[in-house]
Amino acid sequence: MIEQTSLVRLTPDGELRASTEVIAQGMAYQRASTIKLVRRHQTRLESFGPIRFQIRMGAHGGVPVEYADLNEQQAALIVSFMRNTARVIDFKVSLIAEFYRWAFFCPATNRRRIASTRASAHGHRWRPG
Repeated sequence: MIEQTSLVRLTPDGELRASTEVIAQGMAYQRASTIKLVRRHQTRLESFGPIRFQIRMGAHGGVPVEYADLNEQQAALIVSFMRNTARVIDFKVSLIAEFYRWAFFCPATNRRRIASTRASAHGHRWRPG
């Protein structure tokens, strides 16, 4: 198995996830703004599976921080909603490349990814406006 990176991690159940904290940091967005974007588009994001909302204590016992662990499709969708600056585009490329790198080097995650994509494709179809 390959090492986990700071962009994507493999959960104990074999699913690839990206944290909204990592996404916010990579795009130079506020964490609170990123979680608000997830909440605003929660129904659309959940068409690709449940969102795992988490709360952790801030540094040195500070204010609790909410974040969400997003699967590959959810992470790709949420970053597509963000305004394209040079930094955001570079991060989008890095995040998507990292998901594909995991799929290539870890076949078990690739099978899970394909099954997830097939399942969500049946429940959510694009229709012209």
